[in-house]
Amino acid sequence: MAERKAAFADQYPHVWIAPVSGITQCQITMPDLNSVDNLVPVLWHYNLVADIETISEGVIRTFVRGEEM
Repeated sequence: MAERKAAFADQYPHVWIAPVSGITQCQITMPDLNSVDNLVPVLWHYNLVADIETISEGVIRTFVRGEEM
């Protein structure tokens, strides 16, 4: 199994291999959408995010799964 996992990681370096990321949710506020456009590719490149949602100014959304935020 370790060999298969290593081969998969070599073939798809952009994919999360470890099952647990350790972070459930993170929220940041940025000065403008240009800053967001600069940051998002970096987050993806280093596998720091699995999903990103950009929310427009003046809108706040909170998503709850079960009893966890």
